[in-house]
Amino acid sequence: MWIFLIVILLLAALLESLSLRGGAGCADGDFSLSKTRAEAGETVELDLTARNLGRLPISYLSLRLGFPLSAQLPEDADTRRDRSLLTVTEVFRLWGRRSRSRALAFSIPKRGVHTVAGRELARGDFLGLRLSTGRLDCRKTLLVYPPPLRSSALLEALGSECGEMSARRWLLRDPVLTLGVREYTGNEPMHEISWSQTARRGELMVREFDFTRSLNCCVLLSVSGLSEDDEDELLDRCCGAARTVCDALIARGVEAALYTNASLVGYRAEPVRSATASLGRQMDVLDILARVSPVACSSPAELAAAALEEQRGAAAFVLISPHADAATAAALQILNARSGFGALTVAVDSLEVDGHD
Repeated sequence: MWIFLIVILLLAALLESLSLRGGAGCADGDFSLSKTRAEAGETVELDLTARNLGRLPISYLSLRLGFPLSAQLPEDADTRRDRSLLTVTEVFRLWGRRSRSRALAFSIPKRGVHTVAGRELARGDFLGLRLSTGRLDCRKTLLVYPPPLRSSALLEALGSECGEMSARRWLLRDPVLTLGVREYTGNEPMHEISWSQTARRGELMVREFDFTRSLNCCVLLSVSGLSEDDEDELLDRCCGAARTVCDALIARGVEAALYTNASLVGYRAEPVRSATASLGRQMDVLDILARVSPVACSSPAELAAAALEEQRGAAAFVLISPHADAATAAALQILNARSGFGALTVAVDSLEVDGHD
């Protein structure tokens, strides 16, 4: 009996010694995300892989990951929350030279540039008495787009603006640029009849013209005037309003050019950043709106001047700002004086939002 007990203890001591050989260096972990860009609240799959690099089995291997505090994870996940981070721990048991993968679904409802990073890798000994820890060096970035701001008042104002843009497009055509001819329907003005083509074809024909001005709109997003108390929520609403404007314009066949004076997360600070969006090509604009920070790199007036300089053929301008303050009024005055068509101003703090008081 004693001999059997001694053998058991010796085997346990041997396994304990072997289980600690190499420590955490005999294990590794990594993860990938199913997407790097997502809508707010959209489910993203995290594929976590643990690997045993040694020949001996590992009875306990834990991988700890750090998520933003706003992340929403499954209820059964082993989570821990502190002031700045939400950590998740996943435990694996692996035979020698083997790996295992596990999927973890999560979502982030808040706009921004979010990081999911490896925090720690811990390998336990055979008896569960000690842990050998190391760094889990892997990091992934997820861009979360702002949800559109639901505002009937904003859409109504845009509908009126788009109608005026269409009218301007028809009024500002160049009669020198003739694209072709078509049959006279009885609704066209008499001066559009092509008499040479009429004589050649034996029926009334009218000219079709090109346009001197493209049907596009410049959307200006200013982040100037944000205070520390409202910069987080109000900034997200400003980005949501900018997306609503761009989406509505694109749906009406209008190309949208977005300009902002905000510093963008992950990029060098520039006085003005811009991107264009059209049907099926909205990623650049959405990336900017996801990266917008509350830091202004230029004044609203400088933003307006830069947009006017680059968008000389724009049919309309929409200025979005947190407040209707003096700086916004100065930018609006520049747009009205130099654009020739005026501008629509949206002060987000006083904008009527559907479902809100």
